[in-house]
Amino acid sequence: MISLKDRSTGNLTLLEVSGSLQSRDNRLFAAKLEQMQAGGAQKVIVSTSGLEYINSQAIADLMVFYHRLHESGGELALAGLQPIVDKVVRAVGLGELVTIFATVEEAQEAWG
Repeated sequence: MISLKDRSTGNLTLLEVSGSLQSRDNRLFAAKLEQMQAGGAQKVIVSTSGLEYINSQAIADLMVFYHRLHESGGELALAGLQPIVDKVVRAVGLGELVTIFATVEEAQEAWG
């Protein structure tokens, strides 16, 4: 089960994802990303410091979200990757598309 919490500050939107992102959670996760984009989010930081597992569909959802943001002039960053999540993100090439920060604070400083 996952927990999704988002908040916006200025031009930054932070999405905190925690738990284990498995197939039963994919619709909720994809819907949250779509909601953020529909709401006009442009600079999005996805905090994964509390994420223990991410499946391939969720990675695909992040890639689609990245492309949609990029097409509208937005940016996507991942912050606080746990080792197993980091390994998956880099293995599928998502790490080459998005900016990866060690912490949310680092991302906020760089983008704020």
